[in-house]
Amino acid sequence: MLATTGIGEEEEEDEEEEDEELIRKDTRNVDMDLEDLEMLIDTRYDGEILVTVEAAILAKWGKIMGPDCEIVVSQLSKSKEGGGLGISLEGTVDVEDGREVRPHHYIRSILADGPVGLAGKLMSGDELLEVHTND
Repeated sequence: MLATTGIGEEEEEDEEEEDEELIRKDTRNVDMDLEDLEMLIDTRYDGEILVTVEAAILAKWGKIMGPDCEIVVSQLSKSKEGGGLGISLEGTVDVEDGREVRPHHYIRSILADGPVGLAGKLMSGDELLEVHTND
């Protein structure tokens, strides 16, 4: 996808796509144990996510979910104190032998002008695999 809103933005968008492709092709973390991958994931939640942290998260969840799932990493901040992310969620739970196991949380809807909508990475129907907060 190319941005067409101004001079120089096309190049920035192309560079972002190239960076994302490099992160997805980075196989250095694939052979690491999940515990070792977890140590690469920092708790600095403001600003842009570090490329190394994104690669570790992708490798971690790629191991857990398998190659048939697309893993998307998005670092978001609430737009104001007490505000939300601009999404509504729905949940399901797998039941085995009469016991509730493996809860799942899906994005039901996204407000276009909320933090999730403005980031443009997550979509309705996506399953949330991991959420961190610094509250």
